[in-house]
Amino acid sequence: MAAADHDLRPQDPDRAGPPGVAIVMGVSGSGKTTIGKQLARRMGGIFADADSFHPPANIEKMKAGHPLTDADRLPWLDAMAAQITRWLAEGQPAVLACSALKRVYRDRLVAGRKQVAFLYLSGPRR
Repeated sequence: MAAADHDLRPQDPDRAGPPGVAIVMGVSGSGKTTIGKQLARRMGGIFADADSFHPPANIEKMKAGHPLTDADRLPWLDAMAAQITRWLAEGQPAVLACSALKRVYRDRLVAGRKQVAFLYLSGPRR
């Protein structure tokens, strides 16, 4: 891998250095966990998967085969946003694997913080 291939410096000149928190996003099966764990190692940070932030009610609903609504997802998004806040306050580099496919979800996770960056994984359909 060439140096430029893993350079985490943002394109935004108002932000210096790599992000404090990187959110690896993409559809199911796109490699978020695999890439996220590798990225966390390179950043010297920790890795977390978005699924671990679901409240018990969401888990039960999904187990029963019912899709989550945007309202169901709010506590989940807020739990991840709170964890991002803690990581940033502690100076802890971190990578979060999360589909975050809707703009409103991404906006809620970032909350205007320039230390949070998204990496979108896409690839050909199998």
